[in-house]
Amino acid sequence: MSASAAAASSTDVPPEDIPIAHEPFSFALHATARFQQQQNGLRHGDYHRYRQYCSRRLQRIRRALKFKYGRQKYQPRPIPPTITDPRFLLLPLVNAERAWAFGVSLKSEAAAGGDNSSRLRLGSIRKFAKAAVHAEELKRLCERHADKKSCVEAQVYLDMMTGVWRFEQDRWGDALGCLRSATQQLGALGRLSDGDEALAFKAYAEDLAPLIRQSEYHMARAGREETSGAANP
Repeated sequence: MSASAAAASSTDVPPEDIPIAHEPFSFALHATARFQQQQNGLRHGDYHRYRQYCSRRLQRIRRALKFKYGRQKYQPRPIPPTITDPRFLLLPLVNAERAWAFGVSLKSEAAAGGDNSSRLRLGSIRKFAKAAVHAEELKRLCERHADKKSCVEAQVYLDMMTGVWRFEQDRWGDALGCLRSATQQLGALGRLSDGDEALAFKAYAEDLAPLIRQSEYHMARAGREETSGAANP
């Protein structure tokens, strides 16, 4: 077989069938995300500063990994299935954090303008959706390259980001399912952890509590309205 034919055949191998050349990574993603949030603006609710930090950190990580995009025109570059450096897991995490922070900023601007149906509000929902997409990528990477605990954390993170996105879409049932699942798993992870990790899991669960209460309220209200409509056709 020629070299070109061999190279072509290797590209036909599904990513999940390519052997992994490293021990499973351990990635404390919630503690990592919480630390960078608290150190870069979110202690004071400065989401713009945090988003800028995420952009700078992405550039630093890409330089360190020699995984940069083209200079002339941006072209998406998927993370290869043969990675051996755990820092690759930071790319989808920081991307998700950046999109989420941007969504919160846009939502705040829309609320300050008194128009929740504005272009800013719709833009915020798109950013929350993008955060969920990056969280899904992180979950796939962890399933292939990380240990069991890291995979659980990645699923919880995906549930959180998806729950926030569905909440902002007023899809209360979908949001409630994701947020409850995330909170339950955060509690379990917290009981198995200590130190900064345990504090991070507890803090995230506390952050989700108001969203869960609001989703439950809207679900109950929708149920009452449905019952009232059925009783008074």
